[in-house]
Amino acid sequence: PILDNMKLISERGIDTILRCPVIPGLNDRDDHFRAISETAMNHRSIIEVNLMAYHNMGHSKAEEIGIKVPDLNIETVKKEKKEEWIENIRSWGCSVKIK
Repeated sequence: PILDNMKLISERGIDTILRCPVIPGLNDRDDHFRAISETAMNHRSIIEVNLMAYHNMGHSKAEEIGIKVPDLNIETVKKEKKEEWIENIRSWGCSVKIK
C-alpha cells in the first residue's frame, strides 16, 4: 500500500519528502539505501530523502511517565556513520538529509 500511495501522489504531482528511519544492524545496508534511492528516482514528486537515524532520546522520558521501553541494545548513531549514509544515497543521485 505504501508504494501504491507514493505512485498516486507522484501521478498527481504533489511534492513529497521521503522520510526513512534507519536502524543500525537492521536496515543500514547498501541494498536498503539503493532501494530508497531507486524509489526516490522512480517517483518524480519526491523532492528529497530524509534519513531518520535511530536514537534513544525518548527512553528516559517514557520511563518517567511509567512506559516500559524495551532495551533494543542499539546505540545512537555517530556523526561519521550518518555521513556515510548520506554519501551512499547521494552516490545514486538523490538529494538527502539526516533528520
